[in-house]
Amino acid sequence: DKDNRRSTSGYTFTLSHGDDINTIDWKAKQQDVVALSSAESELISACSATQSAVYIRQLLMDLGFKQDEPTVIMEDNQACIAMGNNPITYKRTKHIDVRYH
Repeated sequence: DKDNRRSTSGYTFTLSHGDDINTIDWKAKQQDVVALSSAESELISACSATQSAVYIRQLLMDLGFKQDEPTVIMEDNQACIAMGNNPITYKRTKHIDVRYH
C-alpha cells in the first residue's frame, strides 16, 4: 500500500480426501508492521501461515484426524527461504530474528 507502506499477507489451506479438494482456511490481510525488505515481508507472511497450520493440525487431531505427513508451506522468495533454513542473525536481519524465529 503506497499510503502506509504495509505489505499484504495471504495464504490458503486446502484439505483433500481422494479427488475432493476443499479450501478450509484462507486469509488476506495487511501486515501490522512495515517490512524493511521483501524478504522480511515474505517471512512475516510465512510465519502467519505457519501459526494457522499449527492450529489447523491441532484441530484436526482433536477431531480424530491425525496428520502423518508434514504440512508444506510454499514460499518462492529465495532470501526468505534462506533465512528460514539457516536462521543465522546478521546485522541487517537482527530485528527479524527477535520477532519471527
